[in-house]
Amino acid sequence: MHRLIVKLILIFMAGVIFSCGSSNSHLSLKSGDILFTGPAQSEAGKLSSAIDEVTQTHQNTNYTHMGIVEVAEQEVFVIHADPKNRVCRQPLNQFLVNHPFVDVYRLKGTFEHHIPQAIEKGNFLLGLPYDEAYIIGGNRHYCSGLIYTLFDNDSIFTLEPMTFIDPSTGDFHTLWVEHYDRLGIEIPEGLPGCNPNGMAVSDAIYFLGSLKQ
Repeated sequence: MHRLIVKLILIFMAGVIFSCGSSNSHLSLKSGDILFTGPAQSEAGKLSSAIDEVTQTHQNTNYTHMGIVEVAEQEVFVIHADPKNRVCRQPLNQFLVNHPFVDVYRLKGTFEHHIPQAIEKGNFLLGLPYDEAYIIGGNRHYCSGLIYTLFDNDSIFTLEPMTFIDPSTGDFHTLWVEHYDRLGIEIPEGLPGCNPNGMAVSDAIYFLGSLKQ
């Protein structure tokens, strides 16, 4: 009986924690870890840079995208939302192809019990379209909005008035003007929203380490 209990514990741990190559050789991922990454090297890279330029915090993070880790069947997946793949669940190695450098944050212990429900909700939302308007609510989700939604009943992250103003000029960032002109809607300046840079400074999470492909 003792051996059986030990075996079951080891199986459970294999499904929760997964070690992987990183700039920190001792870094392990587990379900609920939140991945932050910088501007993508893609067609969306310019808009990603525009996100970073209007949302940088005093900590000088340069994050434009984020997702949440799910460890299942000894494999690491990332649940996230992007324009190409919609709300999706990708193997970590596939995620790292477009995001070769990733910072890992972990929820503090008092918030860990919210993780299973958040992961379940993330899997339920798979396939929903990407929200190019960056407006919280409805059946479309952008990257940070998705993570906020997964924890929206748990007070882990908060919404703040959004801004699309370039701090270097005091005017709306040119790329955002072009983006919303293309969508045919007004820039949602001041509406409640979230962004990766702002969420990275949440008191509910802490920096764990960095991953490299």
